[in-house]
Amino acid sequence: VDASAADVAKVTVNRELAVSYTTALRELADSDISVYRRTVVRELSFEDEYLMLTLCTGTDCVTEAVTITDGAWTDAWSGEKIVSKGETFTREYPSNRAGLLFIREGAIIPTQPDVEYLGARPFDRVILKVYPHGDSAYTMLDDDGESYEYENGGIASTLFESHERDGGVEVVVNPVQGSFKGMPSEREYSFRIQRDSRPASVSLNGAAVQDWTYEDGMVCLSAGKVGVGEKVVVSVR
Repeated sequence: VDASAADVAKVTVNRELAVSYTTALRELADSDISVYRRTVVRELSFEDEYLMLTLCTGTDCVTEAVTITDGAWTDAWSGEKIVSKGETFTREYPSNRAGLLFIREGAIIPTQPDVEYLGARPFDRVILKVYPHGDSAYTMLDDDGESYEYENGGIASTLFESHERDGGVEVVVNPVQGSFKGMPSEREYSFRIQRDSRPASVSLNGAAVQDWTYEDGMVCLSAGKVGVGEKVVVSVR
């Protein structure tokens, strides 16, 4: 069966965000995160403090009335910024995306490059998307993706932080805590940091970065391969 370009794009987005889904599901038993099915075969919704996601799982999704929690949000697909006081907005489902995705200011979202299928390669490349607002943090959980060893402590956590200071922002990747069988010893980190205008400078662990870019409101750079026990600090001024 030949897949359309739109279908391929939908699957690609879901694979890129899989690490965020995995962390959320790991926390379900201990938190207030809600994952719920509005209509049995048509739509799956997910919401936490920083993400609102509505997935279309059927063929009849055209528009959706979405009640957006108080705060400042970014439409992940159009880049539109939305300030909500709990209002309901109507949005069309993009033809080349799996659903609607809104990102709240302060969000830190670890994603991965597209792969042929989940588990095709070790999770050793992280694209960190940051939407700075004050001080915020996010802990990413990772395990072998196959067994139940996480129930016996076979799990790793990585704390990401974002701090706005004096008109700039500092993004911190802390050393990985814990381990699991087959865990990579290094990760390759790339950063996408939202800023309203092009910054004057970018540094990585105190050293000036020359090959960064500013695209569609995002500062983009790579830290290359980093040992999982190392700390990474990106400063944008």
